[in-house]
Amino acid sequence: MLVGIRVALVAAVVSVIAVGAPQQSGPPAYIALENDYVRVSVAPPATPTMLTDCFSFDIPFVRLIVPTEVTAPMPDVPGKPNYTRVFAAYAEPPRGVVTCSRKEHASVIIVYLKAQSANSVFHDDAVTADRAHNEVILENDRLRVVRIRFEPGESGPMVDKRPRVIIARTDSHATVTFPDGHSEMHDVKAGTVSFGNAGRQATKNAGTTSLENIVVELKSKDSEKK
Repeated sequence: MLVGIRVALVAAVVSVIAVGAPQQSGPPAYIALENDYVRVSVAPPATPTMLTDCFSFDIPFVRLIVPTEVTAPMPDVPGKPNYTRVFAAYAEPPRGVVTCSRKEHASVIIVYLKAQSANSVFHDDAVTADRAHNEVILENDRLRVVRIRFEPGESGPMVDKRPRVIIARTDSHATVTFPDGHSEMHDVKAGTVSFGNAGRQATKNAGTTSLENIVVELKSKDSEKK
């Protein structure tokens, strides 16, 4: 009898959720990237209060709210152009089901942390060596979220990079130079989500517009060499 009551209650709850759930009125969430280390889910901007990106999880993740507009000031960097603030929050299981409303003028991006990366050399940190172009949004033992911005013609020093998820906020045309001296041109469209391996590089904005990325750096299992 008790089992029957529980089944009836579950059915009733499911019925209420089905009746009360808002209809889809924007682009659906999708998996933008997955590899051995991460799975990245993107919910593009849509009507506010939509509950289509509700989810449950059994692994740690970081949730990012990335506005589509680039108009609010960059803190602690006098004289730099303005752009909007990006919000990041980290969570670990167990927490059950998380309910997250969709945003009208922002993408909701969830980076699930499937595994930690192998130890990597990390002598020259861009956040320390190039503060003008790097701003830390969130940091803990598993990851660091950094906003990177270069105005046209600006460049940074040779720095070490962790394995990382790269979220392009702007269209960009960049020159990336490696320790052996060779360079590559990287053309990226706004909204692109990609994965970068650990290594050293220097970046220059070779385009005519601002270059801005949100980067989720994955910290290694062991203490990084500095």
